[in-house]
Amino acid sequence: LWVISDARPGPKLEALQIADFFPESKRLACDGLGALKPATRAFDLAISESGIPAENWLHVGDREDVDGDGCRAAGMRFFGVLDDELDQEALLSTAGLDALSRQRA
Repeated sequence: LWVISDARPGPKLEALQIADFFPESKRLACDGLGALKPATRAFDLAISESGIPAENWLHVGDREDVDGDGCRAAGMRFFGVLDDELDQEALLSTAGLDALSRQRA
């Protein structure tokens, strides 16, 4: 798991109580890289640093015009969510985890 955020993601991750899932080495702040999303600089860096090919990434974001456009330009897939609307089955399907989705049923 990686975090790609326009601003330093630590405070937001801590507020959501999920900071422990994301070590500092897997947190990228676009403003620190000199290019906010939808620029691909942070997405490209995550791909390079992880060694995971772009087509194997699924970026989950809340803005189609920023998160979606940026990650797709870097070759990643995108799943959009709004604040309280997370369709877990659709997310698993988009991530290519349909079998896991069926096992949960």
